[in-house]
Amino acid sequence: MINNEILTNYSRDSEIFSQITTDVSHNPFGLLISSAMNPGVDQSGLSADVPVLGSDLILGSQSLVSYVNGLSDEQARDLTPANRAELVRRLAEDGWGKELVEGASWYVTELDMIKKLYSSWKPSGAFLAETESIVDDVALYLSSNYDLSDVKKNWKSLPALEKEKFLEGFLQQQFSIMKLDAFPKIQFTHFDSSKSQFIPNGTYDHESNTVSINLHPNDLNSNSFVKAVSTAFHEGMHSYQAQLIDKAAKGEFNSVSPIWGDVLMLWVNGQDNASIDATRWGDGYQQNPQEAQAWSATDWLRESMGADKSGLYTWSCSSK
Repeated sequence: MINNEILTNYSRDSEIFSQITTDVSHNPFGLLISSAMNPGVDQSGLSADVPVLGSDLILGSQSLVSYVNGLSDEQARDLTPANRAELVRRLAEDGWGKELVEGASWYVTELDMIKKLYSSWKPSGAFLAETESIVDDVALYLSSNYDLSDVKKNWKSLPALEKEKFLEGFLQQQFSIMKLDAFPKIQFTHFDSSKSQFIPNGTYDHESNTVSINLHPNDLNSNSFVKAVSTAFHEGMHSYQAQLIDKAAKGEFNSVSPIWGDVLMLWVNGQDNASIDATRWGDGYQQNPQEAQAWSATDWLRESMGADKSGLYTWSCSSK
């Protein structure tokens, strides 16, 4: 899961955005425009305060909540990446107040509308294929180098240091397959999940580029090979997303990239108030774009190991 204090945060305060170009032709999202076009706009980096270039929303007299609430399922699915991201950006900017929709007898919130925009979003075929390729290569590494049935059987009896050694090697291979420029630091924890209501299986912290895995030493249900590998892989996928954001911030993506819209959704999901928090609003958590990709890829890997899916599977590929 994403560290809820960091929220894998790609916010306007993040250091990675300080280097982004103000040249719109190389701007991955078009979130920056020249100061001559918009005097007074902070040009230091991607900003949640600057409209998404390319969005052409016309709300008229409608509020944001009323506009999104009024979209049919088809209209929500057909939103352009720029318009979808701009709606999320503005809803998050407004905070999470409540508003009574005209003619309705219930209340809806900005967060409800963000959930609607996330649940109706579908990744591009190029992004699905790229994700699938990572899973296939990681699965091939596991099946080619280990007797998985033997590892599964003996995992619980392995000393903690042996488990850490295995998972560290696994993650290093995953990082290599994902072609990360900077491999994340890897750390292990041994919290007893039976003594707390919520102990995360793992986290990824973008600011320090660190993957953390909890080995659940005293929880027989969580202390399994499949659980450990799934957690490591899932958090590793978050580091892959962070690299996409970093590359975009350096101008290595633009609107002609086949995964431009996907990277844009990963970015906007990290803005303040734009992430559905699992500890407070569990319903819809897996529809966060960052989580949707990480959970889907993890479930594909679980299937390759002959394990049950997590139940949070959100995407599908023709070959999966």
